[in-house]
Amino acid sequence: MAEELSIRIRICGRAYPMRVSTTGEATMRATSQALDAQIASYQQQFPDADYQDVLAMVAFDALSTQRAQPALDSTTHAQLEELTQTVQKALARGDNP
Repeated sequence: MAEELSIRIRICGRAYPMRVSTTGEATMRATSQALDAQIASYQQQFPDADYQDVLAMVAFDALSTQRAQPALDSTTHAQLEELTQTVQKALARGDNP
């Protein structure tokens, strides 16, 4: 099992404490940077919009983008897990192609 870290994610100048796995830290930090960039973009596009409206637009955009992407079915997910385990075992043994 992956080790957990306590990190602080900054979004719009506010710090949010989180506990994440060591493998998920980079993803969480990249996500917070992307979120900040998207908020800044909406603030530039709509300078008269209040902060709550900007956050609502960002949330709507993120959710609509997520729903537009097809989800992995359980068979595909299981196959990816099996391939990942096979690669990890080969790397642990030091197999070179």
